[in-house]
Amino acid sequence: MSPLIRSVGLRRGGAFTPPPAFTPADLPGLEAWWKADALTLTDGDPVASWPDSSGNGHAMTQATSGQQPTYQTNELNGLPVVRFDGGDILSCSDNLANSGVFTLFAVAKVDATGLRSILDRDGSTAPRIFQFRRFGDNLDLIAFNSSGTVAFVDSQPLPTSVWAVLTGVRRAAAVQAYVNGASNGATAADTVNMTGTHPTYMGGFRDNNGNVIHPNLVGDIAEVIMYDVDLSDTDREAVEGYLAAKYGLTLG
Repeated sequence: MSPLIRSVGLRRGGAFTPPPAFTPADLPGLEAWWKADALTLTDGDPVASWPDSSGNGHAMTQATSGQQPTYQTNELNGLPVVRFDGGDILSCSDNLANSGVFTLFAVAKVDATGLRSILDRDGSTAPRIFQFRRFGDNLDLIAFNSSGTVAFVDSQPLPTSVWAVLTGVRRAAAVQAYVNGASNGATAADTVNMTGTHPTYMGGFRDNNGNVIHPNLVGDIAEVIMYDVDLSDTDREAVEGYLAAKYGLTLG
């Protein structure tokens, strides 16, 4: 499917309506895909394992019952979500976002102020890959230099308790955050390809010893998609449009 065909639809000022055949799997580089509507649970059930719908086997898991988020039905446009209460966290030990560039998408709502992690792959010491979080009324995408000592941060306003399509792109020499497709522009970053073996966490952040670093998420996540490439603007908009249409959200 050509980029031109994928991009047809209403992008701004209303719910995006992409071509019916489009899914995120149509684009190259799909690495992991967690969506709440792929879970076969009942309302209020704990989520011990969130399977990866990309087919790559990167499930998010939590063996400790007291740290498992819960499945909530009919929460957003008639679809389920996964709810994090501030003490919940999921993790995947596979080497995700290890190519040096990547693109992240999340449909999420953050209900608490302060620093709240959505998706992180950062052990607090090198190698450090990324943080994708809400802090100070902003969505932050943070990437690091080769020593893990310099953080490159790009931010976009994100209100509390508002559902939004969140995007982060780590390019070869820049990082850029988007909220509902809007961005204030990219932040320059170095060209070092950071790789490592630290787990990827959803809903929280742990250091290399498993200790809590950032407060856990208080809020809901409906879907998260990861690509191990820096998608073009056309392809990024296609995924944002797919998510906005699915969840009844407005881009702009």
